[in-house]
Amino acid sequence: MDMQATQEDLTTNNQNKIQNNSLTSSYKLTLKRQIFNHNDLQAFINSQIYIDYIDFITKLSQSVKGISSQTNLSISPICQTIIEMLSEFGSWIPQITVHQHKSRFGNPAFNIWFDKLVENSEKWIEKFIAKEFIPEIRGYLHLSFGNPERIDYGTGHEAHFAIFLFCLDKLNLISSIDYSAIVLKVFQRYLDLMRELQLTFWLEPAGSHGVWGLDDYHFLPFLFGAGQLVDHKHITPNAILQQDYLDCFARDYIYLACVKFVNQIKTESLIWHSPMLYDISAVKTWRKINEGLIKMYKKEVLGKLPIMQHCMFGTIFSFESPANLNSNSDNNHNHDNDNCNDNNHNHSHNNNNNNDNDNSIVREFPTCCINRLPSAIAAKASLGQRIIPFD
Repeated sequence: MDMQATQEDLTTNNQNKIQNNSLTSSYKLTLKRQIFNHNDLQAFINSQIYIDYIDFITKLSQSVKGISSQTNLSISPICQTIIEMLSEFGSWIPQITVHQHKSRFGNPAFNIWFDKLVENSEKWIEKFIAKEFIPEIRGYLHLSFGNPERIDYGTGHEAHFAIFLFCLDKLNLISSIDYSAIVLKVFQRYLDLMRELQLTFWLEPAGSHGVWGLDDYHFLPFLFGAGQLVDHKHITPNAILQQDYLDCFARDYIYLACVKFVNQIKTESLIWHSPMLYDISAVKTWRKINEGLIKMYKKEVLGKLPIMQHCMFGTIFSFESPANLNSNSDNNHNHDNDNCNDNNHNHSHNNNNNNDNDNSIVREFPTCCINRLPSAIAAKASLGQRIIPFD
């Protein structure tokens, strides 16, 4: 592949490449959408696979209590292979020429990186997955790094990486002995890679600009990070308001590292650019924060139709719509009273959830129906490295 592709080439070929991209073709025979409306979503929330997934996330969070991110942990061969895989994915980024463009939105050069992901993922997956599960696991991996068409990333993509790990657990390829390394080594390497991609290609925040995540992109690092700090003797929740703590302990604790990253991208104080994080800092203990974030993850990520209608299910992470919708429904899904012309983003726009007491922090409209907003990273770069306050 010509790594020096021009901006014109990227723009001209972008649509054709996406239509043939393995993101939209490699997993279609094995992974299906099953959540199309609120009834489907509620059925998923009541399902055993939902309970198992939440249990997995909770145990991952509990496994890192009191353990520094820099601790030398025993890493199983499969975890080491995944870390090496993610490192190779990251090694492609400096090879790609990111051509300057006037837009603050995602850079089309991201498609070069994504094409390399599709081309190379199978050789890694086949090292630790039985042949019959390769398409399914590979599909979840592809879904973990953002949407190459919209050049965006959000908690739905992050959730697919967690599902990727969950599937390994369901296949008994990892166990509870591996959980702390899964969080502090594997997931941390994934997070580092996503930061590189966000900084390099200006990935847009999927959804209404950060409402699904505690920063513009992520949720789980904060959940795991709070678990890491449970019962810490010296670092209290309000320590995130003090830059000295962030500078000294960001390498040791995921939560502090995430807050430091946000502060580097945005200016003013946390109360202005990240009011939710600021409010959380007033909670007395990390244990309460951790428990609260698990509840919040259930409600604001797994409980949101705009996210979960794009979740993919297979034979491992398995769930079937109560309406027994077949694969054709993925292309014929209902658009109620909508003016959306994005035919690649099919979903219902009906927001009738029959809950007059819904105090959700966001309105439930799909990402294609919200004005696209650039990431704070893009805005900062386009202003000559001047950090902006409220983007």
